[in-house]
Amino acid sequence: LRLILINMAEAFDRPLVLKPFLLAWHIARLQTVMPKACFVWIRRDPLQTALSIVELRQKYTGSVETWVGLKPAEYAWLKDKPYWTQAAGQVHYVEKSIQSQIEAVGGRNVLTVGYEDFAENPKAVLRQIQELLELNGFRPDSTAQPPAAFTTQRRTPPDSEDYERVRREVERFS
Repeated sequence: LRLILINMAEAFDRPLVLKPFLLAWHIARLQTVMPKACFVWIRRDPLQTALSIVELRQKYTGSVETWVGLKPAEYAWLKDKPYWTQAAGQVHYVEKSIQSQIEAVGGRNVLTVGYEDFAENPKAVLRQIQELLELNGFRPDSTAQPPAAFTTQRRTPPDSEDYERVRREVERFS
């Protein structure tokens, strides 16, 4: 993987930006073999993330009961729980796993950003990413202007049954 990533970066003559969900389990290992690798962790409100998962399940599988997305180690027991517990647990345990990986690298080469902050001011976040890259010897060019802001989507109105079930479970896991 290291060789492939290095070759891709050299082919483009610039750092790569990837959104590889499965690497979330391997941040510490990747940092060991690629010490200049940088990570941007965009954190979102757990309730909104869990509601988004429920919505994705329905949209992509036709059922809120069918698992989509990353499977944390706790999947073995989560899979037998109601979908609202699954979604809240999935968010909780994936976040916990990423946090553990970030702690394992001592926060080195990591930028943690709130999703809402990113939505409100993408330019400022991109500037922070550029600074992180510069600390590691990269001088990326800006090739496009980011939007001034973008709208975040609030999932499911607060009076729905799904919202309340998921909200209670997210609070319980917190």
